[in-house]
Amino acid sequence: MELQNCVGIYLARASATAVLLSEHSGSPVMLDCFRVSIEDAPEQSLASAVAQKLAAKSLKFGEVSVAMDCSFYTQHDLTSDFTDYKQIANTVKFDTEEAVATDATDLALTFNVTSTNPNGSDITVFTAERQMLVERLSDLQTAALDPTAIEPDIICLARFLSQSVSLPQQANPLFAIISDTACYIIYFGQSQDAPSVRTFLLASAQDKTSVLAREVPLTIASFRPEEAVSSLIIAGNTDPIDFDMLADRTALEIQTVDFAQTINSNPAAAANCPFDTDLVLAYGAALGEITNAKRNDFRQDFMPYQGKRMIMQKALRLISLALTVIMLTAGTYFQTQTFIRNRYTARLTEKLTAEYSAAMYGVGPPAKESVASRLRREYSNVKRTQLGLNPGDDDSIPAKITYIFEALNQTPKSVNLKVDRVTISPSVMRIQGSTNNRKSTLDLFESIKKHTRLKKLNETLQNSPGGDAFTVNLEMARIAQE
Repeated sequence: MELQNCVGIYLARASATAVLLSEHSGSPVMLDCFRVSIEDAPEQSLASAVAQKLAAKSLKFGEVSVAMDCSFYTQHDLTSDFTDYKQIANTVKFDTEEAVATDATDLALTFNVTSTNPNGSDITVFTAERQMLVERLSDLQTAALDPTAIEPDIICLARFLSQSVSLPQQANPLFAIISDTACYIIYFGQSQDAPSVRTFLLASAQDKTSVLAREVPLTIASFRPEEAVSSLIIAGNTDPIDFDMLADRTALEIQTVDFAQTINSNPAAAANCPFDTDLVLAYGAALGEITNAKRNDFRQDFMPYQGKRMIMQKALRLISLALTVIMLTAGTYFQTQTFIRNRYTARLTEKLTAEYSAAMYGVGPPAKESVASRLRREYSNVKRTQLGLNPGDDDSIPAKITYIFEALNQTPKSVNLKVDRVTISPSVMRIQGSTNNRKSTLDLFESIKKHTRLKKLNETLQNSPGGDAFTVNLEMARIAQE
């Protein structure tokens, strides 16, 4: 049961906040929380400090999820020509590279589709330096905190608000969550698309009331809400904000949310860490694992999480090993029998090929007919020819040889003919030899030409010492049926 617990970590530049979340009766419960900073452990990384704190508290958990502070990433609002999610995913890197004028191989990105229309989609792209993420991930993995996902903190915050805060059904609110270093603005709208989000950094010396009065109307205009925004819900570090002045300057109803009232927590956990924006960001990161929500994962772009897959692979490896031993035992026997049978068959085939070629005057075994069938057919043709029952079988080898010798015997006596080789195949007959001179060779070709059943295809002539060498290719001349 403890392995179903999840640790959510909000990783900022100078501090890290961790939340141990568990699912109880269908709803998340915060079992513990704590915060570490570089000042507390100057000689070790924040990931090592978190791991050391988890070990000191003896907290048991299964998975880890990380929310990355907004100072680590940049948000870009782009337009895609596609509405299908897979097509957008395949082209978003090219669109982003063109928009930011930076080589996409140096970036890790994730995106949300905020709206679609017949002309394409509006998407929000989050980009971070790949090398920076690799270094942070390496620190986490070294501390045995390999996260299932590394997400933008504002995505984790939007997840927390949608699942933990009761959104007004009639009103059309805009959320503004204030931390010590940043402001997060989120608009959910009425559609089923991802919420519209915006984040910007805040300095401690800035007048937060003036900043919100200036940025909220600009943000509403950039979000292009379906309906007029009626209220502004503020949470987090709200102490320095003048609500009355903000309401006058934005013409919005100002409301507040107390995070402590929205988080179901173990009473002992409340004393460990204040219910501020940092804790909510870590809580939202853990919610992604507990509730199996859609993730906007940076590491999916450059180093996908392999933890669960490795566990599954180890289990399958053990099962496969047992099955392999069983299959090898049975397979070895059948393989041995097959090897013996194939070797015996190969010897028979080699012997049959040699004997077939000898019996068929050098012609190789047929490709589309069994040797036994072809031999029976040839034997039958020879017997029928001997009995005078099949005189017209011109395709038989005996018939072809007969025609060749008939043509050779018709040559003039002045031709001193020497035949070196006669090759017969199903389609071509080849004669190689020599005569006493070129005229005798031409007289030989003329005798072949006069034979009614032979047709000359081509010839090769070559002068040789004491004579004239030749090669002539023939085929059977077909006689039209009367």
